[in-house]
Amino acid sequence: MEATILYQGEVSELGYQWTTNGRDKEPRLAAIVEEGCLIRYADVQPGAFLTFADVEPTKDGILRFASEYGHELYDFDFLSGRSRLNNGQPGVWGYGATLQAWQDAVADMREGVNLWRGVKARDLEGLKEVIKWRENKDGSKWVSYEGKNRQDIVAHTAYHRNAVEYSTLREGEVLLPARYALQRLINARLEGLKIVPHLTMMRDGQTELEQRLLFQPSNLQAVMWLRFAEVLAGGWEMRKCAAGCGRYFPITPGAPGARRADSVTCSDKCRQRLKQQNDETQKHKKSPQKRTSR
Repeated sequence: MEATILYQGEVSELGYQWTTNGRDKEPRLAAIVEEGCLIRYADVQPGAFLTFADVEPTKDGILRFASEYGHELYDFDFLSGRSRLNNGQPGVWGYGATLQAWQDAVADMREGVNLWRGVKARDLEGLKEVIKWRENKDGSKWVSYEGKNRQDIVAHTAYHRNAVEYSTLREGEVLLPARYALQRLINARLEGLKIVPHLTMMRDGQTELEQRLLFQPSNLQAVMWLRFAEVLAGGWEMRKCAAGCGRYFPITPGAPGARRADSVTCSDKCRQRLKQQNDETQKHKKSPQKRTSR
């Protein structure tokens, strides 16, 4: 049964700004709105979680990300304020999450992505920095993940951790415990964000109705962690666009939005942009250099 991810977060074409809601002094990201302004759905492709992990955790860096994917880091139900128009003048739509919340979310995703990359690259030396084997004076032993922002026991001789038995691991190994740690991290995020699947009818071609398993995340954090899980479960190879747009795309056949294995850009638009960049570079190299007379 094929699973489908449907995210309908909105993006304001007028952009975003940092503001406060009057009750506290924390800067919050809000959409700029005015009557008749255009709203589009965010296109959160499989590689969006990697783009988010790359975000510079500053006001400008987060603003650039929101301009592409929206500012609904959390559900609006938990936020105050909606439309704020003043005599037809532009206002803000909601008050969104605080700068600190955005920075924490970026750091959390970046830690998960770094662990995933270490596993994929089989970087044993790097993984030894976060996978630790410990022993108590009473003889009990455990292996844990000890990252910058998160610590978690993977397996323990005294009890099971999500069916991971200590005896199934070889003492001192780091790769398998790291895989378990990453799995536990993603599962914890999916559970905390309350992503509930349900069955739905979707058309297969023009006439046939087919039942699909639908995941409909309600905010950016939820859809990005779900995309992370999707890429991990599918074993998809991801590549960063060479045109400088910041997007990642799958090159594994069968993955949604997959491009050819020799592709270096995420879209035809970026392919043209990269060509123009290369043409400009070549043109600059070929242009005669003026000599300065003494």
